[in-house]
Amino acid sequence: MAPRDTDPDSWHRPRSRRPSTPVRAVGSDRTEAEVGKAMLWLCNRYMHLVSAAFIMRMSTSTCPEGWLKFGWYNLNPGECRAIYSGCASAVNRYWYIYAIAGNGVEWAGSHCYRVPTTAFQRCLNRCDPGSRKVCFREFDVNGFCDFTLDLVA
Repeated sequence: MAPRDTDPDSWHRPRSRRPSTPVRAVGSDRTEAEVGKAMLWLCNRYMHLVSAAFIMRMSTSTCPEGWLKFGWYNLNPGECRAIYSGCASAVNRYWYIYAIAGNGVEWAGSHCYRVPTTAFQRCLNRCDPGSRKVCFREFDVNGFCDFTLDLVA
């Protein structure tokens, strides 16, 4: 079954060990070549190194269930990185993220899957030996091709 939160506003409620929502923002950390291109960006606005993984809908038959999980993106404080090059809403309106900071703070949700501890790109229900369970949080790109998530505390 495809991931989908029933309460998309729940990200805005305070939770212990979970920083506030990533928000849509203008991508100011782009190179000149990247300006004007549609991309999904992740920015670490937190005070520690952050590692993040994502789930996205696949329009190809690569994954039988139609979803791909991929990660780990390591971002230092203040760093931004393009996660997907292309129109984010053309792939899917809803994307999923799990992130963890070096001090243990998590950005998590209710869609739990097993992921490797090293860099990966796998179909959603594929498990590897040595993997661990993490819970992804849904975010809505709401029709925007160019979208930035800011991880903040």
